[in-house]
Amino acid sequence: MVEVLARDIGEDDALVIVEDAHWIDSARWQLLAQVYRRCSNLRFLAASRTRTKDALTDDAAGLLFDPETARPTLAPLTSAATGALVAQTLSAKPLRLNSCPGSLSIAKAILSTLQINRHLEEIGSILVRDGHVVIGRDYESYRDIPLPGTVEDALAARVLVASELDQMVLRIASAQGRRFQEGLVAALLPDEMAELDIGTALARLHDAALVDRAEAPGDWQFQHALIREATYGLLTRAQKGHLHGRIAPLLAQ
Repeated sequence: MVEVLARDIGEDDALVIVEDAHWIDSARWQLLAQVYRRCSNLRFLAASRTRTKDALTDDAAGLLFDPETARPTLAPLTSAATGALVAQTLSAKPLRLNSCPGSLSIAKAILSTLQINRHLEEIGSILVRDGHVVIGRDYESYRDIPLPGTVEDALAARVLVASELDQMVLRIASAQGRRFQEGLVAALLPDEMAELDIGTALARLHDAALVDRAEAPGDWQFQHALIREATYGLLTRAQKGHLHGRIAPLLAQ
């Protein structure tokens, strides 16, 4: 895997951006460290929650607390800024803070009910798209907004209503990451599905607002990281190991 990444990086200067680095396990930190040592032209930008050195694995601490590592600190968003972000996301045009109280209520509902502020604006969009909330309705209280038990429940439900082929395409794709290759998904389909039209399946998933085309021909991506995470969570540990074991040699070709 290190050689595959090094080959893709090539000789040009490169920047790898790692989001939510606080969730990365020890094995992935080891991979990042090996790629960093292998590629002298590579720099990392890691976004992470504030954690002490003692709370990190040795591999993570070795990278994040290296003397040459710069660690700027960003202040958290205020409640007003969070509400404004959701309001702007759910509107066709930028809004003043108090111009869309329904959106501000959605932000408060998500924070209070689901206890989550990660990807808050995208979660708001999902809730509106799936009919849980209606922009323009006068909600007297954020407690009147019907939310699913968890965000994962809402996203997993969207996957599970798809056809058997479409679900299989999503599950295989999720093992590749947020971005995936159509040809690689086709190569990993079970034998009984090998003759089915994967292009039509991806078109249906695009219409369902689950995936989008990426820039490169044959490349796709989940419409949001949360959708990929919810789909990946539907795989058993054995299924994940099986798919990763088949994906790695195909990527190395």
